Amino acid sequence: MPNAIDFDQHFHHPDASNLLNKKNPNSEQFNELLLALVLCHHAQVSHSSKHKSSGHSYKSLYKEEEAQLYFARSFDVIMQSKKKRLMSI
Repeated sequence: MPNAIDFDQHFHHPDASNLLNKKNPNSEQFNELLLALVLCHHAQVSHSSKHKSSGHSYKSLYKEEEAQLYFARSFDVIMQSKKKRLMSI
């Protein structure tokens, strides 16, 4: 269902950091997944005073795109800005 997915930014699982551990044989694939999540969307960076701790939030017509960006950000893969054909990660 459109706009039915959300990501709780305060969710923490102690084993999640193991996904990016170099000893994990799947860490490179997981890192590529995070990059794909950050690159494949139509969301825009929204700088607002409401999100001072992170400096920005994401706005999209689709909540799924916002959720995927917040999920990637929870692993420190962050979309900083998006202008025309240039994206800063």
